[in-house]
Amino acid sequence: MGKKRWTTAEIILTILFILMTILAVTMIALFVTKEPDVISEGKLRNPREVMQK
Repeated sequence: MGKKRWTTAEIILTILFILMTILAVTMIALFVTKEPDVISEGKLRNPREVMQK
């Protein structure tokens, strides 16, 4: 019996699943930390100024 090889579709779906999982964890972490926005009204603000408020 030979080893079962993964098809191209299985590899692509696995990679997409891993990327979506990483994205979901990142989005949840950003939501939970509730960091204030760094960009406000189209102007880039200094993150240190935002954190001091």
